[in-house]
Amino acid sequence: DANKHWAKKQVYTAIQKNITDNIAESSSSFGVDNAITRAEAVALMGRLIAKGESGTLNFTDNADIPDWAKNEVGACVSKGIINGMDDGSFAPNKSLTRAESAIIIDKLMELK
Repeated sequence: DANKHWAKKQVYTAIQKNITDNIAESSSSFGVDNAITRAEAVALMGRLIAKGESGTLNFTDNADIPDWAKNEVGACVSKGIINGMDDGSFAPNKSLTRAESAIIIDKLMELK
């Protein structure tokens, strides 16, 4: 599904850098037009800027965070890139909003 997408080059770069491992539900489809979940977005960012790092997870829904995203979620939370929800959950399966995306990008820019 990425072959004719405007983000084809970026998708293939992410795949080549192995930051997309275990995120796509299918080996033949990337899901370029699907909404991205908070867990997926944080896993991608964590693998990009905090590879091999982790942190403590203190969310009410820790059990709902996929195993393939736990280290990255912990690392990104400890770096202040993303926070949990007001109710103490992380909401890993909730779609990432544009506002949350903007905050993540701003926090990533502050790291440089």
